[in-house]
Amino acid sequence: FIRSLIPRLTEFGLPLERDPNLLHFLLNEEFKKLPSEREFTLELIVEDENGVAVGFIQCEREHDPFSGVARGYIQVLAVLEEAEGQGVGRLLLERAALWAQEKGLEGLSLHVFSTNVKARAFYAKLGFQEDNIRLIKPD
Repeated sequence: FIRSLIPRLTEFGLPLERDPNLLHFLLNEEFKKLPSEREFTLELIVEDENGVAVGFIQCEREHDPFSGVARGYIQVLAVLEEAEGQGVGRLLLERAALWAQEKGLEGLSLHVFSTNVKARAFYAKLGFQEDNIRLIKPD
């Protein structure tokens, strides 16, 4: 199920020189590993009322080098297109926030591509704020 969500992570159009095929390959390789082989400390799959997997989140601990604050870092959050708008993403984020609180971490953080307007609006609606903006100058 998790690998089937990989195309959802690039369907909005990647910025600049990003190659969706390379990103798909790298994520596929990561997801081939057993959970015990990964560095992530939270992996959740949400199922609908029929037991069909509809969403996934993967988090790890992160130490912010600029503030020294330890947070829960959302490595991946993906929801099936047909499950969008049904509260799956919100549920996964609520569970991740609870996990972070239980671990004594100060909230959550994540990266999102600048071109992923839908995701940026979703996160902003849930209280996430832009922090560090990376700029790239292509050759």
